[in-house]
Amino acid sequence: MSNHSRRLVWLSVLPVALLHGGLYASFLPPWGLIDEEQHLHYIQHLAERRAIPIVGQTYLSSEIVESLFTTRRFAIFHWPTPTSHDPREMGLEGHSYEGYQPPLFYMLLAPLYAVLPDDILIRLYCLRWAVVGLSLLTVWMTYGIVTQLFPQHRTLPCFAGLLLALLPERTASVSRLNNDVLLEVMATAFVWVYTRTTLEGLSLRRSQLLGLLFGLGVLTKTSMGVLVVLLPFAFWTNRHASKRQLSALWTGGIATVLILPLVARNLWLYGDLTGFTTFRALNRAFGVFSSPGITLQTVLSAALDLFRHFWVVWWKGSLATTNPVVNGFYVALALLSGCSLAGVARYLQARHQPSGWDRRAQAILMYLLAIASCAISVLISYFAGSVPVIQGRFLLPVITPIVILFSWGLWHSSCRKVVAVATLGVLLVVGALSLFGNLLPYFYYWSAFVENGVPQPHTPLGLREVWALFYPRFLSDKPAGMRAMLVWMLPLYAASLGFAGAMFGRANLSSD
Repeated sequence: MSNHSRRLVWLSVLPVALLHGGLYASFLPPWGLIDEEQHLHYIQHLAERRAIPIVGQTYLSSEIVESLFTTRRFAIFHWPTPTSHDPREMGLEGHSYEGYQPPLFYMLLAPLYAVLPDDILIRLYCLRWAVVGLSLLTVWMTYGIVTQLFPQHRTLPCFAGLLLALLPERTASVSRLNNDVLLEVMATAFVWVYTRTTLEGLSLRRSQLLGLLFGLGVLTKTSMGVLVVLLPFAFWTNRHASKRQLSALWTGGIATVLILPLVARNLWLYGDLTGFTTFRALNRAFGVFSSPGITLQTVLSAALDLFRHFWVVWWKGSLATTNPVVNGFYVALALLSGCSLAGVARYLQARHQPSGWDRRAQAILMYLLAIASCAISVLISYFAGSVPVIQGRFLLPVITPIVILFSWGLWHSSCRKVVAVATLGVLLVVGALSLFGNLLPYFYYWSAFVENGVPQPHTPLGLREVWALFYPRFLSDKPAGMRAMLVWMLPLYAASLGFAGAMFGRANLSSD
C-alpha cells in the first residue's frame, strides 16, 4: 500500500472517532451515571470561586441542582425523585464529592467553561464535545505507537485506531464529562515515550518526558500510578546506557515535584495520601458502597465482569445487567480475544532467543505486565468496596496497550481480513444495540411507565405511538440550540463509517 493510500485510510479513522463519540455525547441524557454533575461542579467551582470543592463540605450549585430537576434526571434513570431541591437534603447526590480528585483535568477545562454561554446545560454539552475532541489524541497516539512498534505493517496502525474508536465502553467513557478522558491521553502519551525508550534507547530528554507525563497523569487521576511498573523495566532495558543514574533522577525528581503538592494537600485536608478515604466514608454514610465477600465464586465473577465490561456495560439505570443476546456477543469477543492472545504468544515464542527477547518483544511483555497490574488493581478496589460495579473505564490507563496487543494478535491470523472485519462488525453491532436498543429506549421510552422509581402497568403501543412518545422526550432534555443538529448526527456517522469502509476495502490487508 502506498503512503498516499495509507494516509487516506488513517484520515478516515478520525471522523469515525469524532462522530462516534459525538453520538454518545449528544444523544445520551445530561447528568450521566459517571457523576457528571459532580465533575461539572468541580470545573464550575474552580472557574467561579478559584477553589477546589472539599469532600463532605461542598455541595452542588443551585444551577446544577435545578437542571437535575428540569431535565427529569431521576425519572429518566427510573429513580425516586428527591422531595427537596436543597442539595443538603438530597443525600449523596447533593454533595460535590469529586473534590478529592487531582485538579489537572478541571483546570484545563475551567477557561473553556468560563467563556461558554451562561446556561449550565449548554455548558455541559459543549464540554462533552470538548472531551470527545480531546480523546482523538489517544487515537492519534495509538497510531503512532503501532507504527513505531510494527513499521512493516502499514495497515495495522489504522486498524488499531479504528478498533479503539469503535469500542462501545471506551466511547461511552470518553464522551461524557469526567477526568477519565485526560487520564487516557496522559497514560497513552506515557506508554508512547516508554515504547520509544525501550526501542531506541534512553536519553535525558526521554527520562524527563517519562517523569513529566507520569506526574501529570497522577495530577489527572491517581489510577495513573499503576503505570509505575513500567519505569523499572525502562531503565533495566537500558542498563548499559550512559547517564542512566542521572536519567533515573530526572524521571523521579520531576514526577515527585509534580505529585508532592497534591499529596501534601490530601494529607493536610483529608488525612491520607489520595483523599479517597473521605470519599469512601461519605459513600458508606449513605449506604452506597459495600464490600463483596471474597470467595472463589465472587473472584471468578469479578474477573468475568472485568472482561465483559471492558467491551460494553449493559446498563439498566445504575445496574449492570445482561441477556442472552449480549452474552452471545461476549462469547464472540472472548473467541476473538483467545485468537489474539494465541497470536501474541506465537510472536513472543518466535522472538525468544538464547540471549533473551529483543526490544520489541520486551515492550510487548511490559504491556502485558501493565495490563495485569491494572486489572489486579481494579479487582482489589472492587473487593475493598471502593467501587460498586466493575466498569471498563477503570482499564483506561492501559487501554492503548490492550488495543495494540489485541490488534497485533489478530494480525497473525491466516484469515486476517475476515477476522478484522468480523471484529469491527461485532463492535459496531453491540455498540448500536447498547445505544439504540437499550440505553435510549430505557431513558426516553420506558421511563414514561415509571413513577417515582416504581414501574407502572401500561398498555403496549403501536410503532407510531412509540415514536410519538419517545421523540419529544428525547429532545426535551437537550439544549434548544442543538436539537436541529441531532437530526444530522446519525447520517454523518453512517457516512464516516462508509468512507472508512471504502478506504479499508482498498487496502490490501492480506498482504500487509
